[in-house]
Amino acid sequence: MTEQKAEHAELAEKLISWMQEKIPAAENLQLIDFKAPEAGASNETILFTAKWMEQSLEKSQLYVVRMQPKGAGVFPSYDLALQYKAMDLLKNTEVKVPALLAYEEDDSLFGSAFYVMLGIDGQVVAEQPPYHMDGWFTEIKDQDRRDIWSNGIKTIASVNQQDWQALGFDFLANADQTPLQQQIGEYKSFLQWTEKKGQPYPALWALHAWLLENQPKDEPTALCWGDAKVANLLYKKNAVTAVLDWEMVHLGNPVDDLAWWMTLDNSMSEGLERLVGMEVPKQKGLLNKQEMIALWEQESGYSAADLDYYEVFGAFKFGIIMASICINMTNDGIVPPEMEMDINHTCTPLMDRLMEKHGIVL
Repeated sequence: MTEQKAEHAELAEKLISWMQEKIPAAENLQLIDFKAPEAGASNETILFTAKWMEQSLEKSQLYVVRMQPKGAGVFPSYDLALQYKAMDLLKNTEVKVPALLAYEEDDSLFGSAFYVMLGIDGQVVAEQPPYHMDGWFTEIKDQDRRDIWSNGIKTIASVNQQDWQALGFDFLANADQTPLQQQIGEYKSFLQWTEKKGQPYPALWALHAWLLENQPKDEPTALCWGDAKVANLLYKKNAVTAVLDWEMVHLGNPVDDLAWWMTLDNSMSEGLERLVGMEVPKQKGLLNKQEMIALWEQESGYSAADLDYYEVFGAFKFGIIMASICINMTNDGIVPPEMEMDINHTCTPLMDRLMEKHGIVL
């Protein structure tokens, strides 16, 4: 038995009693076909299939177990329960979140909290390898890519349209700060934490100063997905079947989600310049920036007037995240220290462009 198969067998042995409690009608329950998903995640994610008999009928269901990350994390803290709560609150809306089985805060089973949700049929536009360079997304028709992109933007708008107060997301609000002030403060702390394990990042502090100085006034407050990107969606026949990864959910100006989508997509093309020696052109068929803005405004009912500001904010946030990821990769021996990947990553070209555009100096 290989090491991975042994790990999966151990996982099944630990999980089966817990699953039996959650599916009490299941007879002869078996957990099989454990595997990691195609796309990476900031938490530990494993797919498996449960098979059982129920009232003389054979049942089979794909499940996904997500665990609190162990070891050196990307974020200073990680709230797995927040992801579960967000999906639970959205379960009866048009936002296509996965159906949930249960959350387990007791860490005695796996050494960390975890939750289990039902698997959904769909395909991921993977970031590894970058989807503008390779993979199934490069092999389909231009119109299919356009449909995938349009449906992604519409999904963002559907999240932003939700009545966050009626759904119970008011726990995300801070009575003493605007949502933007709250977010800037959180990412300032994130940057300080990242510098302690890495090095000083003057460009990020320059962006921070500009963000403080240029905060928009009278902003709308809406539910923001937080990690709005094509790789966090499942697609089937170009339609969205699931909206995944809610660890960055927050309240704020909804154009923040649109800006984040653009930031992460630019990192897959423009952002690759430092790593592959050139900017990778985007695949044909995608909506251009103005088309994305028009579609999002039409579908969400909100204005994208503050998009320029939130593009800078997106680069600031993503720059911190990438610095943290690359420090961990260096410390783990995945990349050599001389690459200084924590300052030469897929957000660096975006930061350089935006700093020049807005006259932001070190």
